[in-house]
Order: sequence, then C-alpha cells, then structure tokens
Amino acid sequence: MIKASWDVFWSSWTIKEKSVASVTVYVFIGKFGAFLGWVLLAVQSAFMTVYCALGSINPERYAPILIKSELPTEEELGGFNPTNDGGKDGEPQ
Repeated sequence: MIKASWDVFWSSWTIKEKSVASVTVYVFIGKFGAFLGWVLLAVQSAFMTVYCALGSINPERYAPILIKSELPTEEELGGFNPTNDGGKDGEPQ
C-alpha cells in the first residue's frame, strides 16, 4: 500500500494535478496525505510488533496493550440493566 500510494502521489506531483472545480486545489496534497497515513500505520505496527514480542518473552515487565483482562462484576453491569430502576428511560418509579 505504501508503494502504491507513493506511485499515485508521484504521478500526480509530476503533472501538478489540479481539481476540476471553481476553486483550484492541488490534488497531490491529498494523495501525499494518503501516502503519509500508510507510512505512519506501518511505523506504528512495527513498534507494536516489537512491543508484543518483548511482552511475550518477558510478560511481567510489559503491560498488555489496551486489554482489560477482568470481566465486569454484576454491580458494574447493574447500570446497564433497564429493569434495575423499574422506570421508563432510566427514571425511578
């Protein structure tokens, strides 16, 4: 995806592609944004892969990434129970 988005950007850059509208906007700016987004996603995935590999080797030293390992208790789930209050739209009777 990085290579493909770079090729699309570069071909747009070489011809200085403009939008066909009442206001002239250079299209290659947006295409460069797509390329930059793919590069940043690749960098993030590389860092997360290394972090997860290190966490697999030494799990007590590295915390899980965005994982809640506990199930919610019945009290925590009580706020989601519509019959808990007995009223309509969360209003007590």
